[in-house]
Amino acid sequence: LARRYRDEPTVLGYLLIQRFGGADKATLTSFATVMGQRLHGLAPNQLLSIDLAWTGDAETFSELQQLPVVDFIDVDDYTFKYPAADLDPVLLRALSDVDKPAVVGEGAFVLLGKDEVALQARAQAARERVSQWRAWGFSGALFWAYQPGWSEVSEEFDGRPSDPMLQPGGVLASAPW
Repeated sequence: LARRYRDEPTVLGYLLIQRFGGADKATLTSFATVMGQRLHGLAPNQLLSIDLAWTGDAETFSELQQLPVVDFIDVDDYTFKYPAADLDPVLLRALSDVDKPAVVGEGAFVLLGKDEVALQARAQAARERVSQWRAWGFSGALFWAYQPGWSEVSEEFDGRPSDPMLQPGGVLASAPW
């Protein structure tokens, strides 16, 4: 994939690790370093990240994020109830200790119903959370999960006129990045 899309300007980069289960730090460090060097060699203009589930272990999190092959920090933030709880202050301190840009790689907002009131409530929660992300120092965010024509109530969104997530003047249009 890296070779094929190395010159594609719409590809920001690659995710080296998503979660890490029970793997030890030495294994993760070795894997990320070897694969990161290989990917940087194949696609030098694209960025690399590792998406670690926050477990509260700031030392391991910071050490892995500080690897030279990691270009930016990817944090997931799923808001499944309103109002959203703040992110763990230990995580925020760890992010500030690592001198790399941090983005919300998956920002999700559950929908609490199918009617317009529920869509508006989710949009308001998303606006507030985006403001928090910016205040916490995140450099950008991707919303999860774009699903055209969704029908089941979940975190999915699309461009339907009644959903203010993607509409002109909506949540994404007013994001501070």
